[in-house]
Parts: sequence; C-alpha cells; structure tokens
Amino acid sequence: MQGARALIVTVQCFFPVTFTSSSVTASVTLLAEGTDSPPIEQFAITATVDLTGKIHIDMLPRPGFDQGFFPGTTMDCAFIFKSTMGVDATGMFSCPPTDRTPFSASAVPVTVPARGQTEVHLPVTCAPGLIQPGFFDDVEFDFVSDNPAASSRALLRMQIIAVRSFWATSSIGTEVSVAPGILIPFQVTVNESGGLSPVTVFPAFPPGGVDLRVAEMTTLTGGTGGNNLSAIQNFTLIVKGGMPVGPLAAPISIGFSVGADATHPAQSGNLDIHINVLPPEEIRSRIRYSPPQARRWAGRRR
Repeated sequence: MQGARALIVTVQCFFPVTFTSSSVTASVTLLAEGTDSPPIEQFAITATVDLTGKIHIDMLPRPGFDQGFFPGTTMDCAFIFKSTMGVDATGMFSCPPTDRTPFSASAVPVTVPARGQTEVHLPVTCAPGLIQPGFFDDVEFDFVSDNPAASSRALLRMQIIAVRSFWATSSIGTEVSVAPGILIPFQVTVNESGGLSPVTVFPAFPPGGVDLRVAEMTTLTGGTGGNNLSAIQNFTLIVKGGMPVGPLAAPISIGFSVGADATHPAQSGNLDIHINVLPPEEIRSRIRYSPPQARRWAGRRR
C-alpha cells in the first residue's frame, strides 16, 4: 500500500433464513493478490442483520411500460413483488394522482407470501387532454400495508406518446374498371402526422392476371409546424389478355408502414384496390369518331 491512497473494502454477508441474531462480528484480513501472507491489514467489522425483511417491487414487460401511453388511455401494467420478510404482507397497491405526472391508478389489494413473490396487475390511466409527449420521471407506485415494515414504493420512468394519424389514398380510387392490355398509371399517397420516421410503401402480390409495376417514390414534408409527411409511390397496372370479364377474385393490396420514434408508435396498414375487368369491345364502343372536316368547320362558327 502507498501512503495517501484510500482503500475501499466491500464485504458481503449471507445468512440463512433461520438466522436470529440482529448483528454479527467478523475479522477481515487483507492480502496481496495471489498471496496468502503476510497480511497487509487486519480489522474487525460488525454487520447489522435485517431480521424484519422488506418488500421489493419490480416492473414486468408490458406495452404501457415498453411502448408508452396515449393521453386518455388505460393500460394494464404488471409488477412482481418479492418479499424477504418472515411473515405474509398484505396491503393496497396504487399509483396515486399527483400534480407532477398525468398517471394514476386506483388501489388493488395485494398479499405477498413470506419470503415469496407474487405478480400484481394494475390498470394505469394516463389523463386525457393536450399533454406534451415525452418521459415523466419518478412516477410513484405505492404499496401501503398495515405493517409499516412491509410498505414499499417504486419510482418509474414512463412515457407519453403522441397520437399519430396514418392513412393512404389512391389516385384512381379503390374500385377500378379496366379492359385487358391498357396501361393504367396511378399514385398511392401515404400521409402520416408524425413526420419524423420514413414511410415505407410496398405492394403485396397482385392477383392473378394483373401486372403491377413499381416506379419511384417521392417524399414530401410540410403541414403545420413541418410535422406532416407524405410518401407518394408511383405504380402502373395492366390486366393481362384473356382475363374473364368481371371482378377479380382478389384486390391489389398496397401495404404501408412507418417506424416508431421518440413520441410516436410504429403503425402499418393496407389499401386495397379492387379491379373489374371490362370486355375490349365495351372500351371501343365508348370512342366517338369525329371527322376532321366536321371539327374544322365547327371551329369556324361564330
């Protein structure tokens, strides 16, 4: 050892559950690493033994803890109670409302067996209204028992996430009538209100008899505060020749998704476009022929 240097020694003591003494004395000998003599230092310690025990509260994985709360929602939260006490502990467990956080939960009864554990579920509510998304530290969850030694508290960090709007539209609608062999270009626009995560647009396998060609995608940002995002995906569809007239058995399904960010959950959806196959002659019958001479004289009328 060198002068003017502090030496921190940590001593751990483990006792059987049947141990009844409130304290224990031990002699500690410090040796150089890899040696058994001579001793560098010797001293005595006295350890206090907690014969009463405690209740420890830990949270378990649940969507409310892992993904956050929307304002105005109630979610099931789960906890594990572990006891080192020699007697059963009974009491009420709650999240009392405070001015510091928007979370609260009514009390539920809990019994923790002596030197055992139990799982507890608590419906926790996030207050409604315009609450700034983000994290709240030191949200209190209290276990109050008639035995003061059994009462315990957990302070947790919880998150509020913003409500996210997410929808898609098609430039040709969702009910399309088309004859075989005609190229139909169209766009699918996906809008989301978060504006912080990229949007992905992906077509599912089109129904048999339809070719779906995927072109480029454009991303636009804007809206109030610049927090809205639109992804515009270009497609071209064509119904193959020889397809029977009438509705196809399955729609073209365009999937879209957006990942989670600090204040919004991940979301996904589908836009289905239903195809009705027309006979080729129906398309031809709708084309009106106007001779060039008629068009020219019509343009000279005053």
